[in-house]
Amino acid sequence: MSTFALATLFFWLSHKKWRLLSFAPPIVLLYAVTMLLSYLDLISTPSDLVLKLALPMMLFLIVASADVRLFVTLGRKLLLSYALALLSIVVAFVSVAKLFGLASEEASAFGALSGSWMGGVANMIAVAKAIDLSDASFGSMLIVDSINYSIWVALLFFLIPFAPRFNAFTASSASIRPAEEASVTRSRSATFVVVLLSFAVALLANKIAQAGFVVLNYTTTTVLISSLAGMLLWLKRERAETSSVSSFLLYLLVAIIGSEAVFSSFDGVLRLVLAGFSVLLIHAVLMVLGAKIFRLDLFSISIASLANIGGVASASILAAAHHKDLASVGAVMAIMGYLVGTIGGLMVAKLLIYLGG
Repeated sequence: MSTFALATLFFWLSHKKWRLLSFAPPIVLLYAVTMLLSYLDLISTPSDLVLKLALPMMLFLIVASADVRLFVTLGRKLLLSYALALLSIVVAFVSVAKLFGLASEEASAFGALSGSWMGGVANMIAVAKAIDLSDASFGSMLIVDSINYSIWVALLFFLIPFAPRFNAFTASSASIRPAEEASVTRSRSATFVVVLLSFAVALLANKIAQAGFVVLNYTTTTVLISSLAGMLLWLKRERAETSSVSSFLLYLLVAIIGSEAVFSSFDGVLRLVLAGFSVLLIHAVLMVLGAKIFRLDLFSISIASLANIGGVASASILAAAHHKDLASVGAVMAIMGYLVGTIGGLMVAKLLIYLGG
């Protein structure tokens, strides 16, 4: 079986609302299955060129589909909550790296995880490849991400009924207005053109890296070029609907990484899960302290936290659970995470590697 076919199968499964998939996310199942099939020598690994093209294509499509102008419509309270979430996550990762005495490879793995917890799995892949993280360590972090994220989401939903008490504790008002989305239209007719453009950008980014213009390393160069190129489309009022294409590329990348991993990747994973919980604990304490100091409400800090650690879907659902007309607030915050996750993750990874060295 090919990694392409397997990625297609699990991408299709990701659109199914089966109870099993709520406990075992399709993207984690995909990694586990490809790793097992690779161990049994039953799956073919694509050429290195596929990886070199798919990663910058995915990042270009994700960044290009975002509208950064929406972020400024969130208002002071939400913007402050987002900044607090981002800063607390960075502090938490650095603190836990020192507390657990993470060695170089573990520090690199947690650096990649920080990319996910400031953006998403796509950012984690970008950071992992940019810092040459082994596929085995990436697999461990994918499991750590899944376990910690699932518990964190459950906790944030559990806290919803306690919002009035929390807001009284922080002396905050809970008045939030939805983000305005009227200025941008989505166009399916432009999708084919933008996907072709992403392929051209990926080729160009690789050519530039091959020519010797390297920022840190080859992969980092292609990641930065494709992300910056995607930003050039922010000024367009009409945006292509490319989320399905970028999502499939994400599944393809996970399948490729899983096919190159080994079973020893899960040695000591429990320790890393505990380290991940410690990151969330420090993050939570700093968020509560920040909420008390700046008089922020539970809705704002919860959405800001999940927009970083979760993603568009989970942050939107949590926002709607608080206030049914505010789902767009979670979506806008999470989209912003895609834009900062790679750069932020790279910075944290480099710092953790330095501390672990």
